[in-house]
Amino acid sequence: MANRLGQRIRYGVEAVGLRDTGDGVEVQAERAGRSVRFEADRAVCTVPLSVLEGLSIEPRMPESKRAAIEDIPYDTATRTFVQVGRAFWREEGVTGAAYTDLPIGTVYRHPGHTEPEPSERTILEGYATGEAAVQQADRPKEETVEQVLQGLEQVHPGIRDYMEGTATKAWGRDPYALGRASFPGPGDVTSHLKALQAPHGRIHFAGEHTSILRLTMEGALRSGIRAAREVDNAG
Repeated sequence: MANRLGQRIRYGVEAVGLRDTGDGVEVQAERAGRSVRFEADRAVCTVPLSVLEGLSIEPRMPESKRAAIEDIPYDTATRTFVQVGRAFWREEGVTGAAYTDLPIGTVYRHPGHTEPEPSERTILEGYATGEAAVQQADRPKEETVEQVLQGLEQVHPGIRDYMEGTATKAWGRDPYALGRASFPGPGDVTSHLKALQAPHGRIHFAGEHTSILRLTMEGALRSGIRAAREVDNAG
């Protein structure tokens, strides 16, 4: 998709505001410390609500949409990946994945769609959510990795002998996400979904938070199709 779009994609650009001029949309942004501006007939805004709340949007959005943006909470996740030289647990006939009551959360294996041979290189992930994710994000990376390794040792004893590298991602600390995904409570979807989906003049909205399929790629893709149809139907 990126290859097909070519130079129309602008990398390293941070949008800071949207303005409906009446006959078009201006996107105010920053690139390498300099202000830049883009103009279009219409715009589709897909940033998470946790980030959208900090964007400047003109004219002022209606109360129903602002209330929806403020009311929908976001869950968080911290993901720690451990690459190993051998999927040694396969010798015991287990997949590698596990649900745990440990601070590391759920253990996932990557890639998840194939079963590796015991001799093959693969990746295990500790996927922590909620308060456990916040605590991990607040620690230095080395401490988080050590905690996850201690947990993985309980699930797959001897994993340190095969460890080749690690990486962590704290979604709550990512300034362009500020959380894992929207996490509406009882009544939030009924109260706010229509407002979240509604265009604001020439500014349209998409993202998993505008779909009933929250936390999913499918919800995000469906919302993109909906927004594209809105733009197409607007002429």
